[in-house]
Parts: sequence; C-alpha cells; structure tokens
Amino acid sequence: DEPLPESAPFDAAPAAETAEASPSPAARQTDAGAAPSKAETVYVIAGADGSVSKVIVSDWLKNPAGSDTLEDSSELTDITNVNGDETYTMGSGSSLVWNTQGNDIYYQGSVDKELPVGVSVRYELDGKAVSAEDLAGKSGRVTIRFSYDNRQYEEREIDGQTEKIYVPFTMLTGLMLNNSRFTDIAISNGKLISDGDNTYAVGFAFPKLKESLGLSGDALDIPETVEITADVTDFALETSV
Repeated sequence: DEPLPESAPFDAAPAAETAEASPSPAARQTDAGAAPSKAETVYVIAGADGSVSKVIVSDWLKNPAGSDTLEDSSELTDITNVNGDETYTMGSGSSLVWNTQGNDIYYQGSVDKELPVGVSVRYELDGKAVSAEDLAGKSGRVTIRFSYDNRQYEEREIDGQTEKIYVPFTMLTGLMLNNSRFTDIAISNGKLISDGDNTYAVGFAFPKLKESLGLSGDALDIPETVEITADVTDFALETSV
C-alpha cells in the first residue's frame, strides 16, 4: 500500500506556511530595511492507517537585506542545505548561525516530536471494518473515514472551573479517485471535482473546536471527521494528502 502523507504545523503560532515560489538569487533585489523571516513546511510520511513513520521539515530563511549571516533556531536533526553550499555553525541550545553569503537559505531536517494533530484512517467494505491491506483489490461499497485527534490545548479557568481550550486547527484531506474504479462517490463535508478521468475529493474538519466553544448536541454542526464513500471495483488508492 502506498503511504498517506499528511501535513501539519508543530506549534500554534503561526501555522506552518506552505512552500512559496522564490526568485533566483540573481533576480532578487536586496532591501536593507527589511527584516529576515522564516517559512516552514512540515511533511509527514504516514501509513495507510495514518500512523506516522517519518517527519520531514523544510525551512526557507528569507534574507531580503542580503546579510552575510542569519541567526536561526531549530530543533531539527540531520540538517541539510538543499539549494546551495552555505554552511552553519551551532550555538548554544537550538541556535545556529548560517553563513549566508548574502543568499536565502533552504534547508531540510528531521524531528522526533508528536504532531499537534494526529490522523487515523478507518476503512469499511459493505459496512464491515477492514484493513487497508485486506481491502486492496476488493470490490463493493467502500467507506474511508479520516478522524483527527487535536492534541494541542491550554488550560484556562472559566467560571471557576478549569477548561481545556484547543488550538483551532483546520484539517483538509484530499483524495484522487480513479473514475474507472470509483463511482457514485459521496463526501460528508467537502467538495467533489471531476476532470473526467479522476474525481478529486476534498474534505475539511475542525477537531475539538466544538468542545472549546462549549457546544453540545446539534447546536451547531462543526465537522470533526471526513468520510468518503463510493462503489469500488478492484480497490486501489494511489495517494491522499
């Protein structure tokens, strides 16, 4: 089975930024008054059930002033410069200083740290639970349910009681479904888009937001899972994000 990658930030503020297109060093003009900044994208390689096997972090240190050095802080291991030969020296704790040569720095590394939101995936065939391995090649009515575990919260005292206030994450899950295998597709909360050959299913959820708002019952429908159902012939799922 192909792994199911997911992406999530490590801390609440600010949320991880997606990779941005950047000009080449030759085309980029320096701005002496601009402050350096950092964009970070986290890639999670996961199994078909959502279990994490590896976390890869990609960082972009933006150097608008063309400074010769940039100070950074990182908990990553196996740091590798992926777009140049600039080097760094370690400082105290998690600090490091890059010898930028006036350039932006692009680097990657690994981290052994629990994600703020976990993802689990459950599969059903004709209403019965089945593993991804046993589902491969089968036909019938298939349900794929993505559940999210929001693990990041703060405890606050409200009306004399200690309450958990969860960080409000928005979780997006997407699947590309081959129309020769998947028909009569439905999604619980999201959108389906077809290009003729494939149907793209994109769903969203807000794990623990309802609890943080103190809502109960059906006062407000805030989805916490994404569920996709379809009639399937010879089940195979190439990728999900």
